[in-house]
Amino acid sequence: MNQTEKQNSNTIPFQIFCNDEIFDAFLPETHTIWELKQELYKLTNVEPISQNIEGIPMLDGSIPIGALGLKKNEANSIVLSEIKVEEKLKKTDTELAQEIQELIYNQQNYPQNYQENYQEDYQEDYQYHKPIISNPINPQRLSISQIVRIAPPNLAANNDKIFAFESKYSYFHPNFSLEPISKLFNTAKTQKKPLILYLHTENPSGEVQKFCTEILPDSEICTLINQNFLFWIGDIDHIESQQVEILRQSINLRQFPYLAIIENTNEPNLLDVIQGSIQKINLYDRLLNTQELFFSVKTQGETEVLMRKSTSVLEREEQDEEYERMLEIDQKNEEEENKKLEEQKRKEEQEKKKIEDEKDRIQQKISSSLEEIPSEPDENTEGVTQILFRKIDGSKFTRRFKNDWEIRYAFRFAESLEPQLEDFILISSYPRLKLDFSDKSLFNKTFKDLGLSPQAVLFFQEKF
Repeated sequence: MNQTEKQNSNTIPFQIFCNDEIFDAFLPETHTIWELKQELYKLTNVEPISQNIEGIPMLDGSIPIGALGLKKNEANSIVLSEIKVEEKLKKTDTELAQEIQELIYNQQNYPQNYQENYQEDYQEDYQYHKPIISNPINPQRLSISQIVRIAPPNLAANNDKIFAFESKYSYFHPNFSLEPISKLFNTAKTQKKPLILYLHTENPSGEVQKFCTEILPDSEICTLINQNFLFWIGDIDHIESQQVEILRQSINLRQFPYLAIIENTNEPNLLDVIQGSIQKINLYDRLLNTQELFFSVKTQGETEVLMRKSTSVLEREEQDEEYERMLEIDQKNEEEENKKLEEQKRKEEQEKKKIEDEKDRIQQKISSSLEEIPSEPDENTEGVTQILFRKIDGSKFTRRFKNDWEIRYAFRFAESLEPQLEDFILISSYPRLKLDFSDKSLFNKTFKDLGLSPQAVLFFQEKF
């Protein structure tokens, strides 16, 4: 960036501290937080998904940095560090919940004039862009079996994939349905809500990036979807190329992002298809229009039911009874499935608690053993013996003790090395000794008394 651009009143200066290096940057105030992270990646080679940024608030990635109240007359300091994705995946549920709560707190406590300033200074984000496909005049008939056959895997049902999705784009998004697509249609019929089927791809696309970071996390969009729709996200990157081609032909898939809105009051109807570039206001209007269309289709369907019932009451009642019976069966199956999931979850929690308790027990055992041992003497201290402990797995650990110390200190140190062993003995090949911790007569003997000086090797052996 040249000097003229640096002095531009519409740029914000930054000083980035990363890995003992300092970088200077001047970014336009219209840059979003996501674009800021991209610039940090270019400077430091730290991937956006792995960036831990201190110095400025990290809110929704679509927020322009000019709306953060940063200084323009002096550099804004940023401390950037890298968090490995593998470490993120190891975080506990409590840690992830705390992170999400912090994000929610930051967003709720953001300056109240943010929305006003955002609309005034960055009006271009609210411009209307007509999408590629408009609302259909008449809903198109679909087949559930066809949709189930061609649908990709549910991305939200995979913990690793949904974590990567939220880390890359935003923790804020509509409630993703965890149900398989085959059960989702029954849920939609029961709740009397239309479905939004969103097909997601990680292939490079500016529109997908914008949709997932700016549009989908929008609070008004989320509220409208959560209250009036069921939202299902499909992972299109992990299906066969032949299946992708079938999708293109069957549901007119041409561009991403792709959303199909379907109602299932009586039988599936395609209410709207949205794909390609779309803005927040445009998507909001499309969803409202689709909701009105859904109610008209729903009302029309109910009217047809009444007309058929008036012409053939007995036949319709029999059909209703059969439908209720099948619905009851589906509900029972769903309840049984939920019970199985709850039972599985309960067992997993018990197993998790058991593992945590065992870790705590082992840690307490290690701490207790080490607390009893005096500090390790310096190697130049007189009267020192050096003991090499060889564990069952072959690994070695060396520790110095004084000759006149009691042998029980060797047992305590051995306990800290193999805390998972309930009972074991230590064996010396020279001198030939078999040291059993349960033998109380050994407790008062010193290393020198047992000939374990000035050095010795002790092997672990588990008692059975």
